Amino acid sequence: MATDNSSFDRLVAGLSSEERFSLLRKLEAGLDVDKETLAIHSSESKAPAVNLEKAFQKESVLVRLWIFLRGLFSNTGIEGAYNDYRIGLTVKKIVADSPNLIEPRYLALENSFYEKLLKLQDAAKFFKNGIAAYEHDEGGFCIFLTTLVMPDFGERMEKEVSPHSLPPTSEPSPELRTSLIRNMENILADIGSDDKASLHDCFACLDWLRRFVALPFSHFISLFRSIPEKGMSCAISAAQTEIAQFSKVLYNAKKILPEVLESLYMFSVEEKIGAGEKVDVETGLSGFLQDSMRHITYIKYFIQSVPMRQLGCIAFNSALWTPEVQEFSDSWFTRCKNQWRKIFDEQWALWIHSRKISQTKQLAAALFNISDYPFLPHRPWQTSKVRLICKRDYCAGFLYAFFPSMYNDFIPFLDIVIVDGKFIVPENRIEFTDTYNEMKHLGELLIAFNEKLSPTGIYGQAFNSVGTVQTVQEQETAKNLMRSIESEINLFITVFSGSCRSFKMLFDGMLVDVRNIKYDSLSNLASLTDKDGMPIRSKLVEISQKLDTAFQLLKDIEEMENDIP
Repeated sequence: MATDNSSFDRLVAGLSSEERFSLLRKLEAGLDVDKETLAIHSSESKAPAVNLEKAFQKESVLVRLWIFLRGLFSNTGIEGAYNDYRIGLTVKKIVADSPNLIEPRYLALENSFYEKLLKLQDAAKFFKNGIAAYEHDEGGFCIFLTTLVMPDFGERMEKEVSPHSLPPTSEPSPELRTSLIRNMENILADIGSDDKASLHDCFACLDWLRRFVALPFSHFISLFRSIPEKGMSCAISAAQTEIAQFSKVLYNAKKILPEVLESLYMFSVEEKIGAGEKVDVETGLSGFLQDSMRHITYIKYFIQSVPMRQLGCIAFNSALWTPEVQEFSDSWFTRCKNQWRKIFDEQWALWIHSRKISQTKQLAAALFNISDYPFLPHRPWQTSKVRLICKRDYCAGFLYAFFPSMYNDFIPFLDIVIVDGKFIVPENRIEFTDTYNEMKHLGELLIAFNEKLSPTGIYGQAFNSVGTVQTVQEQETAKNLMRSIESEINLFITVFSGSCRSFKMLFDGMLVDVRNIKYDSLSNLASLTDKDGMPIRSKLVEISQKLDTAFQLLKDIEEMENDIP
């Protein structure tokens, strides 16, 4: 996936905000939103249940007399008898309006309901991936949906709030951070009532789809049993909880908006694109919208053809039963603002980290006297078919460049110390020689390591062997390969750091007036000269300083890579 981590509005599915908005309007032009049944309405009245006492008084004299007589011989009295009467009418109405939906004698859901439930489950499964992507990254989804509904809003946030839009000379400070947060709050406060209403509808739609997908379809379906010559059947009383759960969601159905559908599609394919899979976004989104219409049409049909409220009355044996009304929380805008604040905090941290990367790269380039940061010549993970990141990419490049760019210039002077230097402490000679040899060997290992990463090397060939369509096993193989590479680089870092620390103590003993028991100077340091007859003491001071600078810079680079967001 092409992403821009230095932007509030990242490139989801490789498209900018303007491209996504344009694509949505293009595809939406071919949809008649109302005709294509994006709006869901229930045929069942959402008015409060009737008052039984008043309804009883409106019944005919014969009905009231019959209810009165039944009530005399019932433990529940006249009210209970009238409730049973109304339930009976509800059963007859369902049988008349929806044949084969229930079995009236045994009060059981029949095969027709079972088949409709299976198709409704298919609709939930269709939206499941998109909802899972939303729940995985609610913050990113919120930003994406907001900028899709209000493109101008996204542009203002990018220009006036994103720290990445600041001039390169800007320095991070509490005052600057407070100023950007104030800008963000002002932009959020400027959202008009129409845009806010549109956002409210989008988030209400998203919330409803999330609750719809989460319905316990599998458990409800498991309650049905196969009856010979009749098909699947389930006692209504046994499905009391499920009927209440489904009624609560379906009874409160919301209008499904194209902006929400596009967001669900974009986020559901993001992982595929990130894994390197080619996705035709326009064709895919067009197909997703059409399939969405088909499933939404069925959801609407289910709501209109299956009287869930009446089934609830039967299940709970109450003519007054009605599904719980669930209004979308008004806290959605507060949550949205909190997501923007969270994204800002992440972008602020990323901006500071990006500045640190830039400064570190400049320091490394200056240290080696080159124009840009030195990376390894061969980096097969950059062209891998599996999306991989080397967590030691910068460290490896730094170490590889250190030897030809700097250390090789030290060797003639280090050789003089080893050959002609008279160490006051004999053990210092052994340590100096061992450290010298370790460094030399490390330089050779890094050259060999780069060759292993080449197309003909063992690592390079292993990367090339990963298939275009990756199985889980191939992906894990690639990740294990990257772990091996990173482990090898970590070993190089350990050897380099240990050698630098050793050289630091040895040179301090030679060149600094402060002495200790373990490290001391050379008795003939003042008389050691290079091939031109020049004293080498000042050169050894320079080498010591450069080694220490390189060591400290590598520590910063390692820390920087550990902290990459």
